[in-house]
Amino acid sequence: QKRGWFGHFFAGKNAGHKVASAEVQVDSIDLEAAERPLDSMFDVDSNKEVEEEYVEEVADASSSLEAVSLDEGSEVQVDEYGEETTEEPSDNVDLEAVEDPIWNNDFVVFSDATREPECRDAFNTCKEREMTPVHVTQGNTWEDFFDHSKSKNPGASNGSNGVWTMSSVDLEAQVLDSRKNKVSEHNPGTNLRKDSKSGSRKRLNVVALLFLMVGIGAGVGIGLVLGGDDSSRTVGTSNPPTPGTVTPFPTDSSSSESKAPTQAPLSAQQSSFDLMCGTFSDRCDLIRQPNTAQNRAIRWLNENRLLEFYSDEIKIVRFALATFYHSTGGNTWTNSENWLSDTDVCLWYSTKPSKACNDEKMFVHLELDNNNVQGTIPVELSGIKALQSLSISNPIDTFIEGRIPPEFGAMTNMETFVLSGNKLTGTLPTSLGDWSNLRMLNLNGNRFTGTIPRAYSFRSLTSLDLGDNLLYGDVPASLFSTSSKLVKLVLAKNSLRGTFPASLGELSSLETLQAADNEWNQFPLEVTLLSSLVQLDLSGNVFGGLLPPQIGNLSSLRELFLNGCNFSGGIPPELSNLTNLERILDLSDNSLLGTIPSSLGNLVNLRRLFLQNNKLSGGVPSTFASMTNIKSIRLESNSLTGTVPEVVCDFYEKVKPVGFIDCDEITALCFSYCCLDGGDCQCRYIGTTQALRCFTAP
Repeated sequence: QKRGWFGHFFAGKNAGHKVASAEVQVDSIDLEAAERPLDSMFDVDSNKEVEEEYVEEVADASSSLEAVSLDEGSEVQVDEYGEETTEEPSDNVDLEAVEDPIWNNDFVVFSDATREPECRDAFNTCKEREMTPVHVTQGNTWEDFFDHSKSKNPGASNGSNGVWTMSSVDLEAQVLDSRKNKVSEHNPGTNLRKDSKSGSRKRLNVVALLFLMVGIGAGVGIGLVLGGDDSSRTVGTSNPPTPGTVTPFPTDSSSSESKAPTQAPLSAQQSSFDLMCGTFSDRCDLIRQPNTAQNRAIRWLNENRLLEFYSDEIKIVRFALATFYHSTGGNTWTNSENWLSDTDVCLWYSTKPSKACNDEKMFVHLELDNNNVQGTIPVELSGIKALQSLSISNPIDTFIEGRIPPEFGAMTNMETFVLSGNKLTGTLPTSLGDWSNLRMLNLNGNRFTGTIPRAYSFRSLTSLDLGDNLLYGDVPASLFSTSSKLVKLVLAKNSLRGTFPASLGELSSLETLQAADNEWNQFPLEVTLLSSLVQLDLSGNVFGGLLPPQIGNLSSLRELFLNGCNFSGGIPPELSNLTNLERILDLSDNSLLGTIPSSLGNLVNLRRLFLQNNKLSGGVPSTFASMTNIKSIRLESNSLTGTVPEVVCDFYEKVKPVGFIDCDEITALCFSYCCLDGGDCQCRYIGTTQALRCFTAP
């Protein structure tokens, strides 16, 4: 409220208001008297009764006004009308505490025009002053008033606290002279009316009410702006995010649409920028460069309304994921639910059945298999130190390109790393060898070149798939010597050569070994020591020589692929020991000689037997009728003769397997396909009621 000059003097009992370096206290006061225009108080018109009546009324109402010295050492003090009092002086008071207008109408203020020389040295030694009028217009403040006094009164000085002070004599002279020299044009009249008092009070009440209404309105408006739609947010009681955890944003659980974020304070934005540039120092230029994935990510992060409350780790996680989104065409993903929203990153879409975060709310799983993820993998993902799995496998028509950033080696918590079915290039990063917790590494179906790093010695590894790449050279012994837990090893479709390390035979837990279509020229006998092996595929190599009979020791085998290995000699009868073979036995496309061992009839669980494209002779063993689970048998492109035993044909008429045989060399009416030496095979059931037997896949 703007009480004016007089209101500062009459603020109430023990109010302690400071005016012109004076602390004024009032025991009691008539508020109506205090609200009278100041001009009336200083009326110096010819009508002296007005002044005397006013002074007397105010004096009676306020009892006595205690005034204190404005200058240390002054013993002369004045009351509200300039009368001397006997109170002790008080300390100087800060003029800046008073900034209200001096009065509401134009007024004449007087300051010293001349001063005796001895008055320049001490405030409290001068008693007489010559005053000249200085006109002060409406709106002047106490600060203006005393600035004027400072320039005209050499006796006014700057106090120890930088506040201009005046002696009590100066104040006395100015108050008295201003009362006596009030110009006539500022005379408010000779009569004081009670309705003037009530009018002033009403005006003050109206002004106060208006200020109150404006304040309430402003408060409501600010609350709506800051609060937004997030009515559930608790202010002042929430704990700051714990470092290393991802704190969820307050969102409306009834809607999956993201809330429009409110931009974070500039200080928080600068802090996040500095953090990212410090964490990814070699990417700082990309963060600054407009329209890069990194720049879009930092701008999105800085729009987050809770940015200043996040730990550094949370900021890095959100920035890294946003960079990944923009680097891999997130707007074209099959499913991008909640990505780049204000929701907790734990709720962002993932193909993993469970949540992307662990129980401690740390983001640990980034899995987006078959989700049309295209583009490049950004270095910034390496900032997610807690990441345990990264899986982005793609179908044929979509893929990720580029290289695996060597910085990924810093993610030492990695357990599952799957980037199969893409078009990644370059060499395998040596830094991945630092992943001591790695359990699965699947880089199948890419375009990696070079050799397998000798630094790869994963002690916790259970599955390694480097198949279908452009790798060459030998297999380092370190890959097997420390991988005693390895269950699956896939090295197929590369250009690997040389020999397998002897440590291969120590993989006692190995169940799957796929090393087909490479350039090995010597059969790895170490394989025959793998008693837990279930699937063995060494097809497509150029081993040559005899088929090792030790293969019969692999009693746990269910699948055996040795086709296209340039084997010669006969089929070892020891293969009949593989009684657990059930899926397939493929010895096709070799140079095997001799007859088909009748002991193969012991493979009663076998569903597929492929012996085509060899140099086998003789007839079909009658023991084949014991293979009760047979679904497909291929004997074409050999030199078999005679007639298929009747017992076999009777059995085949019941189980109806798909059979291929050379009908021009052997009589086999129970085989569905008859083949010629040129490889052309025709189904004998076309045009009959059993035509479906021609369309069953072998």
